[in-house]
Amino acid sequence: MSLKSREEGNKLYGARDFEGAIKKYCLAARMSKEDPVPLRNLSATYFEVGEYKICIAFAKKALTMTRAVGGDDLASHVQKLEARIARAEEYSQVTPIEQQKKRRMEILERLERYHQSTQLEIDYSPVSHNNAQSLFDPDMKRYALKDVNLSFFNAGIGDARNFFYSLIHIAHDEEAENTSKYRYHFTLNDANRHILARDLILFKLLDKLSGLPQPGDEALKVLNTIFFTFIAPIMPECAFRQLQDTISELLNDLKGTHQALKWVHLSKEDIPLYIGALKNWTSEGQVLKTFSTEDVVMSVTRIMKKYYDTKHDDFQEMLGRHCVQERKVYIQNGMLLPPNRIMQLEESFMLDFFPKSGPTWENKDCYELKSWSLNPTMFDIDWHSVRDLETLTFGVRQDPFDLVTTLAIEGGMLPQRKKASRLFDHVAPFFEAAARAIKNLGARLQAEVVLGDYIDVAERLNFDLYYDPNDVDESKKLDCLRSNDFPLLYDCIELSNLPDYKGGNLTTFLHVLPILKPNGSSSIFSVCLRNPHAFPNMGYFMSEYLIITGRKMLDQLTGACIESKGNGPFPLADVTVYQWYPRNNPYNRPISAVLPRERMKVWFYGLFLKLALPMQSLAAYIPKTHEIYSPLNLSILFRQLAHLRLLGYPSHWLSDVLVPLFSSTITTTARPPRYTPMEPRHVSAIHPTKQLCIAPFSPEMKTLAAIFAPILPFRLDPSVIYSLDEIHECTVSLRPLPLFYSIKTHPTCLILLFWRPGSNPNGSFSLEPDNNLRALLDPSWGDEVHDFYEGRRYENWRAKDVIVWSTFKYDIMKREAKVWMPKSLVDQMVNDEWKCALWRRDIWQILGGPKKVEAGKVGNIMKIGRKWDEDQEDEDREDEDVESDDDESDDKSDEEVLAKLDNDQLDDPMFQALLEEFSIYT
Repeated sequence: MSLKSREEGNKLYGARDFEGAIKKYCLAARMSKEDPVPLRNLSATYFEVGEYKICIAFAKKALTMTRAVGGDDLASHVQKLEARIARAEEYSQVTPIEQQKKRRMEILERLERYHQSTQLEIDYSPVSHNNAQSLFDPDMKRYALKDVNLSFFNAGIGDARNFFYSLIHIAHDEEAENTSKYRYHFTLNDANRHILARDLILFKLLDKLSGLPQPGDEALKVLNTIFFTFIAPIMPECAFRQLQDTISELLNDLKGTHQALKWVHLSKEDIPLYIGALKNWTSEGQVLKTFSTEDVVMSVTRIMKKYYDTKHDDFQEMLGRHCVQERKVYIQNGMLLPPNRIMQLEESFMLDFFPKSGPTWENKDCYELKSWSLNPTMFDIDWHSVRDLETLTFGVRQDPFDLVTTLAIEGGMLPQRKKASRLFDHVAPFFEAAARAIKNLGARLQAEVVLGDYIDVAERLNFDLYYDPNDVDESKKLDCLRSNDFPLLYDCIELSNLPDYKGGNLTTFLHVLPILKPNGSSSIFSVCLRNPHAFPNMGYFMSEYLIITGRKMLDQLTGACIESKGNGPFPLADVTVYQWYPRNNPYNRPISAVLPRERMKVWFYGLFLKLALPMQSLAAYIPKTHEIYSPLNLSILFRQLAHLRLLGYPSHWLSDVLVPLFSSTITTTARPPRYTPMEPRHVSAIHPTKQLCIAPFSPEMKTLAAIFAPILPFRLDPSVIYSLDEIHECTVSLRPLPLFYSIKTHPTCLILLFWRPGSNPNGSFSLEPDNNLRALLDPSWGDEVHDFYEGRRYENWRAKDVIVWSTFKYDIMKREAKVWMPKSLVDQMVNDEWKCALWRRDIWQILGGPKKVEAGKVGNIMKIGRKWDEDQEDEDREDEDVESDDDESDDKSDEEVLAKLDNDQLDDPMFQALLEEFSIYT
């Protein structure tokens, strides 16, 4: 019976059904307790599924029993078991958690995750154009159980309309349910300091409004200021005066208590940045010194007449007759109307221009009222000062009357106003309701304002790369302060269309999904607005960004599922909802729930090739709405490997797929992309197995591997990567761009290219004039696409004469790049007189082309600086060799390892019984 179970287990093992094989081997071991063979089989099978601690425990038991039994094959069995133990120990070693955190923080500080761009400043869009959306769902309370804390993450907060809508929704739900026990935490994030400073002004005004009796003149004055600050390019004197008073109050608050409001928390390190932004908007600030009201009016009227002059009849009917008239005035002179009561109290002379019933078309020249000022919060002086002034859009870039629909809320949450004589009447109820919600929630509301790239913020949250200011343990302190009371997981995460610029849903699933609570009501909301026309459905979107073709594959590689897809002719322009795939534990899944080993390997190599060699953009021939950004550099591959291990992929699978990328070639059926965007049929295409030369990219991969080594789920052989001790920060002083070259905003697409001069396989002495770099780098292009690029000279050039580097920092004003490289590689390029230049990876041309651009010799333009670990103590470097953290100490005996296993390890009573019985035979 024991032999039969073992043979059945062998068949299952051969069929890669490891879970079934384990059950059969367990049964065989119970029936024949003195036979070491089932235990040897169990150790082998547990190695295959990545359970290395259990593998070691069973292997050591089997080793003892095998030696006791003896036999002709004793030496062979002992050798195999000892080798398996050694391999399992290699793959089960984990760098201590505090050292992992330290390295992650260093990586966040020193390495860019995106390709660099010529753009100097972050875009500034003070007014959002999406429909307001609530992050709150009443079902969240059902899943909260005993937890009375609900948390929300709003990335790319913009004008905070989603935050305000969420507050209104929460207050409405509490009023209907007559409950008020829950606490609500909002993490409000944006990468632009001026956006968040502007939102602070709105928060301050709403907080003031919440404390005033409504209706009333004082409340109306505040509401009027909120309206003009939120949407208007120019504003009357009364609103401007109160805006300036509010800015002054905020500046005093931030310089004193460092917090603007009781319910708003600001990171201490960001406060000087907010102060600088607020100062730009004061009466003596740079905005009013640089731009005039006339500039704004001219810009607004030009934009409105060009793009928004006509609206369909339904929209005009929804506005109402008087608002239609106001819109005509706005198109003519950029003015929006305050309520009549404000005119009576503060701007009485305006009544001569506007009758009580609303404006008329004849009032064309009212913008000449000298008391009106531009709205300074519509300007980011950092961004506007580097734009082309001839084409620069001042003030609002959208039609403000779209707020009638984008701030509309259904479900009776807002009072209905039957007669709206101006835009203010449509918009005011939204802010009145938001102010009431702030008052009703009181101390149960916490808004945490976080400046930075939402991907960086998500990674810090996922790996707890913050420290509490009250933590007395100095050894655990990191650079970023954050209270331990703040959440690390969220009930809802809203991304807007930020993934359009950050690598699509690849970064969403890798960095954002891990901070989402794994329950049925928790969701991630995202929308594609940059290029929805390029993706007929979600399958196309996943093919382009993930190299994934179906929902099952999506779950196997990310743990995510698509809860709701968009509708209409361009469904990606509608909201897509992502969730964790429903299961008890999203991590450490059984081997049957992950992508099979060979398919995973093909997928990973396909991802590598797409990141390294994206297809040339057709930007010159297609509309902007179809242009696809490919901003991620090769560093994301190492983060992806660590995440795959958490999902349940065995470490030896991941090691086996990574190590070949350090060599000159890989053998695979994957191919670099040949289309943009990638479609499902392109991803599903089957190619023959081929050896591909990846030598131009392997030096960067070996460098990144040395840097990421402490956070990888396995140990790397030091001989296959560079030593961390030889990796230095190098400064590359690049040649100036050609005279009169227009530095337009290019997407994040820059790479550093190094090459041996005089080695162009096309026969040219220099590589600079070539516009076919991608075809030269693609190892499959010559024999599968265009035979012009086929031949030994092309293969030799790829293998020896060119290096591509994607991970670096670039300062266009200083014309220099900071890149971490091994000194031995730099010395080699200097000795061989290699050249270097910046290349655009979207069109695969030298930056500055097609004009003549002079590249520099590496020896002349590159300076070697500090080592990566130069400031670390010797003992810190030695600590990297520690095998596991405190919770995974190898001091435990093998019996303790087995004894600590429970039904979560393998939900099978037979396995439990086996552990029990074998504990007797220690």
